[in-house]
Amino acid sequence: MADNKRKSEETNARSLSDKKFHRASRRFDDLQDYEHPADTRYKGAVAFKDNPAARSYKEIDAAVPTIDDLFEENHYEIKNAKERRAAKAKSKKAKAQKEAEAQARAAKHLKAGASSKGGAKPKHAMPAPHKLGYKAPVKDVLDAAQEGGAEAGENEEFLGVEYINKTPVTQPVSHKVGFRNASKDLDKKKGGANKKKIFKAVAIVVACFLGVGLLGLVAWLNRTVTFTLNGKEETATAGTQLTKIMERENIHVTPGNLVSVSGNVLEEGKGNAFSIKVDGNDVPFDTGRDMRVYGEEAIEVGDGANVMEPYDSQIQEQQPTLTMQGAWGSVSYISQWPRVGKIEMRTGQISHETAPGNVIEPLQNAIVTNKMIEPANGEKLITITFDDGPSEYTEKYLNILAKYGAKATFFELCDNIDAYPDASRAIIAAGCQIGSHTKSHSQLTKLTPADLQSELSETFAKIQSVTGEETTIVRPPYGDMSEKVWLNSAGKMSLSVLWTQDTRDWARPGAAKIVSNALAAIQPGSIILMHDGGGNRDQDLEALPQILKALTDQGYKFVTLKELLASDPTIPEDIATCNATMPEGSVWPTTIGD
Repeated sequence: MADNKRKSEETNARSLSDKKFHRASRRFDDLQDYEHPADTRYKGAVAFKDNPAARSYKEIDAAVPTIDDLFEENHYEIKNAKERRAAKAKSKKAKAQKEAEAQARAAKHLKAGASSKGGAKPKHAMPAPHKLGYKAPVKDVLDAAQEGGAEAGENEEFLGVEYINKTPVTQPVSHKVGFRNASKDLDKKKGGANKKKIFKAVAIVVACFLGVGLLGLVAWLNRTVTFTLNGKEETATAGTQLTKIMERENIHVTPGNLVSVSGNVLEEGKGNAFSIKVDGNDVPFDTGRDMRVYGEEAIEVGDGANVMEPYDSQIQEQQPTLTMQGAWGSVSYISQWPRVGKIEMRTGQISHETAPGNVIEPLQNAIVTNKMIEPANGEKLITITFDDGPSEYTEKYLNILAKYGAKATFFELCDNIDAYPDASRAIIAAGCQIGSHTKSHSQLTKLTPADLQSELSETFAKIQSVTGEETTIVRPPYGDMSEKVWLNSAGKMSLSVLWTQDTRDWARPGAAKIVSNALAAIQPGSIILMHDGGGNRDQDLEALPQILKALTDQGYKFVTLKELLASDPTIPEDIATCNATMPEGSVWPTTIGD
């Protein structure tokens, strides 16, 4: 019983060992493609593989771990070796297939040759292709053909061999069974040799050109050039630094100073070392100190410029002021609208002084110009004006003006426009002009800024609403106008109109006196003052025709104020329209300037 049990255990162990052996055997086959001759474990595995009769299941159990360890350690190398082996086998198979196809084609040709002779077997048989082999030399193929009795020309395409002029060649001219074309092969060899010769020749030529060019470049870079330095002709190698030439010529200049933001000297001699002009143009110091000469320059070297201390800066707004130009004139107008300026303010880091720097946006002050109107080329143009209307006299004035082909300008009161709206509209219809004489005939110099602006705005609005005429011109009551009135107006008016001839008709001196006052010192550009409202105007109605006739006879033409202003080329175009307004972006000043 014990013997049977022992035999059964031994049988089971041997069966298990056989399974281990087969797995180890497969892995050992893989290991043979990746040998490690110096590894004693591998040598042991070889001995185990080569002596199957001496194996026992105990020896198998002892050898298997060794093979398993080797396999795991070289897993990736074994994998690569297997892939290489598989690729090699695939290539070998493809090559064998190609040889078989070539032999099949050769056999086909032999069969075709036999058929061409009535199906009889050739007198002298050609050795079979498999005896010559796919790689058989061409000479062997030809010798075999001659030994077999094949005559040149019997079959010009025999086993892939062609004949040229009935004479066999040592290389076939085609590759029916894989042979190369002899003539093409020779051409390729000759062509390759020629290409090498041509390439070598071209390389030599290129090298020569490069050598000559390099020598020329070196010579050009080291050429001597001529230039002038402070009026004296000098020479130097091209590319020589100017500072070295200055040292060579012993040129001494005085360096600039280090100065504050206000221009005060902080340290003498700490500015730029020198200044440079080339062909009359200033060169920045940072560029000039590295300058090199290349010929034909006219160079001037002088004392160095001052250098400003380092500073901090901030942008600061500059508010405009109002100033007046001209002593007196029949008209005053805004010749420059105001605009806020922006300037860089600098604070020195050494001196701590503060001073203005670069202008970011230029400041524009409001400028009011006083001027006498001067028509171009002395053209005899004048205008006649009527204040305090409209009134019951307005239409009568318009009728008289029409008889003489004259135009006039009416400065009206806001309250009177409400009373005589049709008269105001008749003025515009007659081709005449309307301006403001304020709302209530108040003395402008005595009004607060708010009241002044109200007087102007309400009258301008009333004229537009009744007549459709837009205007920003004013005749100040009593002729009382000042710089302070302009400042307080907030830019609502563009033009103030006075007069050159005062008829004093308001005093009712008689028609003759009114005429004489109107004609006194008359000249091109004159403005005559008369009245429409404010009392009895019968003397004015009597005097007006006489004034018109007398001046018309002298060659004068009566025009509106717009036309008179436009005749003077020095008056801005927007002012001549009598409707100029403050541009967008302008800020009216609050102070009077110097």
